[in-house]
Order: sequence, then structure tokens, then C-alpha cells
Amino acid sequence: MRHTLSIYLVILAFATSSNLTTAQVVEVAENFTPYTAFERIVPLGQNWAVAYRYNGLSIRNSEGEMLNSVFTPMWINPLAGGWESMGDMIPTADGGLFLVGPSFGCDYVGMNTLMRLDANGSTLWTKEEIESNWWLSHLALEPQDRLALVSPTDVVITDLDGNVSGQWEIDLENIRRAIWTPANDLLVASEDSLVLFNGLGEWMMGGAIEGIIDVRSHGTGSLVLTTSAIHVLDGDLALVTSDPLPPDAGTPCEFVPGSSGFIIRTDSAFLSWSEDQGVVELFQPALAPGQVINSTWYADGRYLTVGVIQGNQRRSGYFRTYASDGSTSEHYEDVALELTVDTIWFEGPNGNYFYHRADVTVRLSVIGAAVINDVIVTHEEYVPVLFDCVPPSRTVRLQNMTLAPGSDTTFVMEGLWISASPTPPGSTISTEVCVVAQRPNHVADRDPTDNKVCASGTFLTNVGIHDQTTTAPKIFPNPFNDRINLAELPGGTATIELFDASGRQVFQKVGTANELRVVMFPQLSYGHYQLLIRTEEGFISQKLVKGSGR
Repeated sequence: MRHTLSIYLVILAFATSSNLTTAQVVEVAENFTPYTAFERIVPLGQNWAVAYRYNGLSIRNSEGEMLNSVFTPMWINPLAGGWESMGDMIPTADGGLFLVGPSFGCDYVGMNTLMRLDANGSTLWTKEEIESNWWLSHLALEPQDRLALVSPTDVVITDLDGNVSGQWEIDLENIRRAIWTPANDLLVASEDSLVLFNGLGEWMMGGAIEGIIDVRSHGTGSLVLTTSAIHVLDGDLALVTSDPLPPDAGTPCEFVPGSSGFIIRTDSAFLSWSEDQGVVELFQPALAPGQVINSTWYADGRYLTVGVIQGNQRRSGYFRTYASDGSTSEHYEDVALELTVDTIWFEGPNGNYFYHRADVTVRLSVIGAAVINDVIVTHEEYVPVLFDCVPPSRTVRLQNMTLAPGSDTTFVMEGLWISASPTPPGSTISTEVCVVAQRPNHVADRDPTDNKVCASGTFLTNVGIHDQTTTAPKIFPNPFNDRINLAELPGGTATIELFDASGRQVFQKVGTANELRVVMFPQLSYGHYQLLIRTEEGFISQKLVKGSGR
């Protein structure tokens, strides 16, 4: 049962008039927070699989439109450095997908999951509890019939049905890539070395190269991308030639998969390499401040990219397509947003501090002349850690709709977490809701301050609680004078707290069920109070009234 009290104050922020906030809205791909930001893109049949950070996939067509979503129990973040490089996905020969990574949530180090999807994104099989000494971070598909699952400490070999057929130990830090060579040997690249194994796991040779970013097969040898150059190596990992990268091309990120030649993506440009011409810049995409491309795939003469906008978490995931010259198109719309906060309650007690929630009313007004399609309204919220092994995360509430010119649309977003950290009842808290109109992915992203509209509500929290247990003790009498009786308290230790109408704690006592059968209160003013009882099974609250008699 939800107990709520009214709000004392609502203030609209960032308003250009007394009651509306307006902004010029430019298409962005999707409004996700860092925990669901786009991290990796690979082909899936005729469409594309986009991995979220940290778990889950969305299946999209080549225009970026979402067709389906797929739950994956593992992290997918192969291009990151250090410990964050956990999990990978690669396409299968028949248009499906292999995925590997640590289970999301309460897994322990060294326990991994391997999955295979078909070309429609349906799960064909899942192999859980594949053991290694560290999380498996990269996949390599042998042209024949084997997979290599690689971590800094292990290489696990499986068949194409996920059955483990071999395993050997390695000792590398910060794995960058693992590939099968044309001779069916396994080449593993870390940030400062290359190691070559034969198909039986026997060490063949190794070499040290500083600042490795990525590696590709090249004839009988390999091509290595580092932070400053592209190196050509022969089959014995000996250096043949080197071509420096342009000093103003940005930080190198990867060889772009899918291209017939060697295309390199930095954080601000696309380059090509050939033995005749060396490194040549193809184009520099028009990126807004904070935009970063996390992954790219080349197909049908286009570069399909996914990435994030750093420092603006309310619209961090985006899907874009560039032509070979880097061109995009644009579209502008106008929308206004008004926000009010309705009811407030708290849950997740932490001493005298609580995580607060609220129901938020949102009104959207179209002040432009064009229909706004595919609107996504977001709220950046904090999910508190109420139980062991539940990682803190930021999620969003999504409301998809179409808005007509001159229209007003009002709806309620229920139960939003509105405090990023525990605060006492009676605190002043602000929450924000933003709206971005979605358009086909080729539309250009612009400055984050110009492509969304947000409104903020500032209000005073009061006492209320959302029940977390179905077994409530009996509390009587109510109204009370100077004491209450508690019956059927669960075993173990319980904490009793009493709050006045302003949210101020006026009483607290800890004890066993026997010690709390009768609770004596100090002298209290007449009026309404909120009783909070926390036990090992959960917590409940009860409104109490202090009577006028004694």
C-alpha cells in the first residue's frame, strides 16, 4: 500500500516563460543512460545487433529503427581497456551471433556464459558456468569449426555448439584482440605484446610492441594498429615496415570490421591504409561536443556506428550512418515541456535517511509546424542498493508517442526514483525529465544543449512509505496517548522509528519482539505521525494519530 502526502513546493527550472521550457530538438538516436549505452555493433542476418552497456541487445535495421530487443545475461564491452574489457560478440557464418561474457549481477570472477543467436535474434542455446581464472573478454571464430574464448589468464576452445574441447593458461594484461591466422594458429594481442599459439595451445612465438590497439591478419603476417603507427609484421612477428598516423587524426580506436581494405577509426576521424599510399584520411565526422563512437561496421558503402555522448547521460546512446564522405542530414523541431510532481513517498530506509520516489506529471506542447514522431521521454533515476549483490544502476522510463502541431499531451510517469542518495524526510530534492524526438539514424546529432528539452521540479519530501512486506504486525491503539502495543512482530531484531508531520524523527528504539511488545513514547504534541518498523524480513509503516487525552 502506498501512503502519500501532498507536495509543498513545485518550481519549474530552465523556463523561457513562466510555465514552459522550450528547446530546438534535433534528432538523436536513443535516450539511454551509461548502463544501457550503445557499446558494440555487429551484423545479424539482414539487420544489426547493438550491445548495450552493460547487458542486453537491440536488433535494428540499417536505418537504426529498433525491431526487437534481446536479453543477454552477460556484459558486452570488448573494446574497453583494462578490467572493463569484459564480453564480446561476433557474427556466425550463417548470419547469427556468438556472445560470451561474465554474467551480469552476482557472478564471481571466472564464471562465464556463452550464447548463440540465429539470424532473427532468437536464442539457439546458452552454455553457462564456463570457467576461467578471469572473465572471458574476446571471441575468435576459426574458419573451420572452433571458437576461442580469451581472457588475460585463459584460452578456452569450444566447438560451434559451445562444448569445451580444450583450455590453456596465458599471462597477458589488457587483451585487445584475438584472431585465428590463415594457418589456424591463434594470435592474441595485449596492449604491449603479441603471442602466437598453435591449435593445440602450444606457445610458438611472441613479440613486444608498445601501445597496441588492434590487430588484423595481412597475407601470411599481420597488421598491428598502435597509438602512433601501423606496423606490418611477417609470419614470425618480425617488423617489416611502419607507417605513422597523422598527429592530428585523434586517438586510434580499431580497424573497422566489414571493410575489404584496412580502415582505421580514431575518436574523431576515419583513415585508410594501403602498402602503396600508407595512411590517408577518409573523412572527419561532424561530432557534437562529448560525442564518442564506440563501435563501427562497414557495409554497403556506409559506416554504421554506435556510441555515446559523454557528460550528457540522458541521451548517451546513438546510432548513426555515414556515407563514404562522412555526410549526414539534419532535421529541426520545436517542443515544450512542463513538469509537476504529484505524490512523494520514501522507501529503502538507511538509518534516518531514505531513497525518495514520486509520481511525475509531464505535459508536452508542440510549438512547431511539423508532426514530431517517435518521442521518447526520459528520467534519469537512481536505483538504490537494497539487497546484497544488486549493482547500483541508472535506468529510464520511456513513453513513446507521436505529437501533432499545436497539441498538448499529458501523462504520468509513476514511481520514479528521485533521490540519487539517501536523504531524510523533509529534504528539498530536484528531479528532471527530458524529451527528445527520434528520427532516422542518418540525421546529424548536434550540441547536447540544443537537442533536447528538459524541465525540473524542486519540492519538499514528506513522510510516506511504499510497503515492502505482506506480513504486518498488529499495532494498537490508534489513536494513541503515550504508548502503543505491537503484536506478531517477526523474530530477530526490529527498529521502531516515529516521524512527525514534517518528516522529523521524534523517536527511535531497537529491540526484539519481546522487548517491543509495548513501546512508550515521550510527550508528543497532538497530531499525525508516521510509524516505521524495520525487521529482517522488510519494513512497513503505519499512520498514527496522537489523541488529545491521556
